[in-house]
Amino acid sequence: MQESGADCSRRAFVLGALSAVPIIATARDPRPLFRAGLLSDTHVTDDPKSLVRVRQAMELFCREGVDLICHGGDLADVYSPKGWTGYRAAMDAAFGRRSPEAFYAFGGHDRNRYVRKPGEKNREEPVWREMRQILRARHGLCDICEFRGYKFVIIQEYSDEKQANDLIGQAVRESGEKPVFVLFHEPAFDTVCNSVAWGNLAMRDIMDRYPTVVHLSGHVHGSNRNERQIWQGGFTAVNLGCLQHWCGECGNAMPVRMPDDGVMTMDVFHDAIVFHRFSLTTGEECLPLEPWTVPLPFKQANAPFCSEVRRAHSRAPAWTKDSRVTAMWVEDKGFCGFRVTVPAAHPVDGAYRYTASL
Repeated sequence: MQESGADCSRRAFVLGALSAVPIIATARDPRPLFRAGLLSDTHVTDDPKSLVRVRQAMELFCREGVDLICHGGDLADVYSPKGWTGYRAAMDAAFGRRSPEAFYAFGGHDRNRYVRKPGEKNREEPVWREMRQILRARHGLCDICEFRGYKFVIIQEYSDEKQANDLIGQAVRESGEKPVFVLFHEPAFDTVCNSVAWGNLAMRDIMDRYPTVVHLSGHVHGSNRNERQIWQGGFTAVNLGCLQHWCGECGNAMPVRMPDDGVMTMDVFHDAIVFHRFSLTTGEECLPLEPWTVPLPFKQANAPFCSEVRRAHSRAPAWTKDSRVTAMWVEDKGFCGFRVTVPAAHPVDGAYRYTASL
């Protein structure tokens, strides 16, 4: 049964906004040991239009002076030598002859629709050989790399569990109290947002053994505006968002897929790792006074993004006292129904989801 506008005015709307407020960074030497540009899930294709946000990302990374670029996987939507070539061309166009080092996690989409040739045991290895040549990458499909004294463990999405544990364990033993960065496409299970549905349980079991791990992932197509995209427990996990579409809270079940434009930079200091989030649409940093700051060395008891610590320090966004909710009946160009308008909750960027119920 349809309600009139008058009937609707007598109904009560219950509004809510959810967030987890980030920890404010402390003052330190402004010069990091190195700065990395972080992006994921670009899903490029043979169509040059699919590279628009990649070009924007490279221009932003160049502007921000990154020393390294890490891609979290699913660089291409399906097997696409033209797409990889376009990606590398975008990097070269932005940086010229001074292109930074680059590390790539291998995701499942990168080898989709590749047809194995006689004698090939899997799709990942032959596809990576071709990707590696086009992208001019210097690491293997699963590898330990070192950048300015810090270990990066690169693990492809379908890696054997023992191989992943051996590589991470070796890097941790060789690094002492230094963080070890693990670049693996899928988030560990039950860490960042949507990782219960789309996370990797085996990798959670492995990384829980190594407190110095900082896991950089993609896969879930989460927005980097969401404060739940960083997590700390037995280790630290950061999801890099995506440059294709945002799936919201329900993963790929989201009925409306919104374009996303989020990338990050990661500043590594002796005493902290600082993640800055950017919008490619505006070219500006999101919450520039409140980047995600991970103190070093890692101590789980007071890690700022552990659930217990966040609950103790977070404040929920709220509407101002004079805020009003408006509702009206709309019949326009095939749309027929109620339109509800709510004000922005403050802090604006701290609210990642609004709910309304009758």
